[in-house]
Amino acid sequence: MIGKDGAFMFAEAEEHYKKFYYYPLPDGKEPRETVNGLFDAVRNEDGAALEKALRILSSNTYFLVCSRLEKAGFATQDNVDEVIQNVRLVVMAKAHMPRGFQRVTSSEDFFAYLLGITQNQASNFIKNHIPTKRQGDKLARRLIYDMDEKSAFEAMEMQDAEGEQYTPEGDMIRKERHEVNETIFQKFLEVLGDSGCPPRRLLTYCYAVLIPQMAKKTDRKDFIGRIVEMSGRMSDTPNSVYNLAERCWEGEIARKSVKLMKWAYGAMYKLKVAQMNEEFLELYGMEGIASLPFRWGSTFWENMERVAKGEDVAEKELVVTEKYTMSGISNWPDRVAAELLEATRNALHRESGFAEKAVAYFEEITG
Repeated sequence: MIGKDGAFMFAEAEEHYKKFYYYPLPDGKEPRETVNGLFDAVRNEDGAALEKALRILSSNTYFLVCSRLEKAGFATQDNVDEVIQNVRLVVMAKAHMPRGFQRVTSSEDFFAYLLGITQNQASNFIKNHIPTKRQGDKLARRLIYDMDEKSAFEAMEMQDAEGEQYTPEGDMIRKERHEVNETIFQKFLEVLGDSGCPPRRLLTYCYAVLIPQMAKKTDRKDFIGRIVEMSGRMSDTPNSVYNLAERCWEGEIARKSVKLMKWAYGAMYKLKVAQMNEEFLELYGMEGIASLPFRWGSTFWENMERVAKGEDVAEKELVVTEKYTMSGISNWPDRVAAELLEATRNALHRESGFAEKAVAYFEEITG
């Protein structure tokens, strides 16, 4: 087990595990099924059944706790022991409460419920041991996918491997991942919709970053057809086509880049800002990000009606590709992205409960 200063090595962790936590089951017995089978006895305050359930739980979550604490820099032998002891105390307290396990609606959910308690206790330990605000901010930046270095949309690529074996622990991690991703994207879309950036810049960002990402995720023929049509606006030959046999894009839109400025400039060719907006909203309606709704706020619509200093038409009437060269606007998506991601990060800091979800999912999204 590798980690920061104070973290114990893997060999020591395994030795400690074998000495204090390893609990073998009879051949053919699965931890989940065994613990679920103890639920009724535990609920009826059978002390022996409770102790057996806790020993099986500790035996099967020890390295999960190690991994959680290691990623946050807290993986010492004493810290792991403290988390596991806290789990025991919480479960034992619930076992002696009349409605302590009321959230367990079926014995089949008991092991998953205990896994949830384990993960919550590891998360609480991490939160309570972040010593300074500065270090806390650093952790938060890592939790939000290092947004200043990577596209937020890399989260969309975090799919489960085909054929992955089901486990209660894995199912819970998938649920955590979904909740964290959904919270991030919801805040991101809210920030985008409420942005005060000029519409010409916001929509250039949408064409260079969002639409290509949506295109790479879709399997809708109507959406694909629109992208091909948009790819041919500057010439008779589209710069991007979809290979039906291979089910993949070829050309400019297939490039592995967060920002596809050349494709975007061609797709925006001769369009007014208002037309760009109509097209973006139509495409978003076909293939929304993470299936979440999107709308522009009042500031965007007010800015669409404004006439910028030195110009004689309202923002919505402006044709970006007539006023600017591609090199002249190539930095717009980067600047817009920086503003949006900083605002998203701040919004997530204020989001109630997000820190708990994100810390619980820490090792999954920081890799």
